[in-house]
Amino acid sequence: MIADYKTVRFLLNVETNYYEKQPDLVPFAKLPNELKVEETHDPIIRRNGAEQIIRGRIQNKKYLFFTGLVPSPTRERWYFGNHCEFRNGNKKLSLVLFWFSSDFKELRAYYFNGFSQYPSERERFLGEFIHTVNTVTH
Repeated sequence: MIADYKTVRFLLNVETNYYEKQPDLVPFAKLPNELKVEETHDPIIRRNGAEQIIRGRIQNKKYLFFTGLVPSPTRERWYFGNHCEFRNGNKKLSLVLFWFSSDFKELRAYYFNGFSQYPSERERFLGEFIHTVNTVTH
């Protein structure tokens, strides 16, 4: 059984190089309206397997969203990330799966609120998730 998740669709604005959130019937506020992919030079993020990061804009000297993009070793255009929040002083991680279209003009983020996976379990989880999504949508 797959944990509950929210799907958020973004389209690339080629003028700004930000992916822009597309309207939805029920908006999901944990992901900002814009996301940008950039290379990272941070050795800690690179050691965790992410050559790129995905981030929101800066507000009050903080990123609205920030995570490394760790590529799936077996599935093209799929990436893993963790979103870290602090609730009542407690650190809370949420798994985020990212899928990019073949031309990289569309991004879909699958946000698993409060659900986390050990890195060793992520690939198995991704396979189950893709199977479930394909079964539901086809």
